[in-house]
Order: sequence, then structure tokens, then C-alpha cells
Amino acid sequence: MVNTMANVNKDALVDAIASKTDLSKKDVESVIESLIEKITEEIRTGNKVTLTGFGTFK
Repeated sequence: MVNTMANVNKDALVDAIASKTDLSKKDVESVIESLIEKITEEIRTGNKVTLTGFGTFK
């Protein structure tokens, strides 16, 4: 049996989140970009970021 996983990119996440919320795609994209930027910043300064139920970035 072959496991076929879909490739979900940032645009797909933006579309999915915008369709489930009252936020515009532009606002959702801004939040995602800010989240990635902040996680990256914390890792670069030697901190780890834990999102309970999702994962830890270090």
C-alpha cells in the first residue's frame, strides 16, 4: 500500500484558515508570517518555542 500525503503549503493554510474564520486572507497571511518570524527570532537567540499539542522548535 502506497501512502500518498498531500503537500500543504502556506497559501493552502491561508485559504483554509480564512474560510473557517472571519479573517481576510491578507490578515491570515500576516499572522502566519508574524508567527514564523517570531519563532525564527526566538530560535536564533537560543530560546526554544513550545506549542503544546503541536511541537517544539529549537
